[in-house]
Amino acid sequence: MKLSILLPTHNRPDVIPFAIESLLAQSFTDFELLVCGDGCTDSTGEVVSRYVATDSRVRWFDLPKGMGLGYANRNTVLREARGELIAFMAHDDLVTRDHLALLVQAMEDPGAHFVYTDAAWVGRGGTIVPAVFHLQDKVMREEYFANRWSRLPSSCVMHRREAFEKVGYWNDQMPRGGDLELWTRIMRAYGTESIRHVTVLTCLHFRAHWRGDQLAPDTEPVWNQLHEEPGRFSEAMRWPVPEGMVEQEAFWQRLRSEPEIVPQLRDACRRAVVTYTWHLEQHLSVQRGLPPVAELGKKIDSLREQKAELKAKLAERAAKLQRLKEELERVRREGKLPGWLRWLGRK
Repeated sequence: MKLSILLPTHNRPDVIPFAIESLLAQSFTDFELLVCGDGCTDSTGEVVSRYVATDSRVRWFDLPKGMGLGYANRNTVLREARGELIAFMAHDDLVTRDHLALLVQAMEDPGAHFVYTDAAWVGRGGTIVPAVFHLQDKVMREEYFANRWSRLPSSCVMHRREAFEKVGYWNDQMPRGGDLELWTRIMRAYGTESIRHVTVLTCLHFRAHWRGDQLAPDTEPVWNQLHEEPGRFSEAMRWPVPEGMVEQEAFWQRLRSEPEIVPQLRDACRRAVVTYTWHLEQHLSVQRGLPPVAELGKKIDSLREQKAELKAKLAERAAKLQRLKEELERVRREGKLPGWLRWLGRK
């Protein structure tokens, strides 16, 4: 199936090359990349043009600045899309080599209309935090539909182009949050049974500069605490970023030169979610006046030790009793047992 990928951008020539290269390195190759310039006033056009000149799949649309995040410009570009499927890419994100292949494979199910993969947030200094979110959970889905909560980066998403004919394009009057609003319309129109979740981490999501210090997974105190405690997380959860280099460049260099890091990161993130859950369970136990899980574990271990000690003492006493019985039987056989004790030797 032919695929069109929309990559909107505004003045980020420092990171967009790595987003583009992570797409051009995909194992699935039958796609066009539509780069939508939203009033770029720097060298972004020159950077993208270099890829246009070397790869026919890349198309550059240099448009005047639109309102807000430029949803009107995105609609203009999407009307030029030639693919049956539509995917998205943020100019400051990276995706693994199998990202598109996994999404397209899920779309081969004719009942699938909205598909997404898992993501991890990248914090300052290269710390990695898995996104704890999925739309199969009824409460999470309702929060998402109400535009109150989302951990679904646009780079993770794919849907069918026909959805635009059914529900329309992006709401170009919204200053931001247009992706969530559009995808909610698609999922409501086709029903929740049309949603497919590819439970594989394929996207490294870097927090947008304009978000500042807004609450995001990489800024949450629990994740930061676990990152700081030795032995809680795998080394694969923190990638070093050399001084003077943007995180995207450092991460792309490692993805390209160390392909084995991807399965290591996926496994580390799965285990990190378990660690996170266990940590929260302990915290909730303390809040409810219950002893922490670790304390309960120590008590259980202590009881087990006491049980083992009692079993050993009982075994020792049983052995002594058996020896006494054997000695008593020997004396009885030899006729040396006093008459007043002979009843003890009777069976």
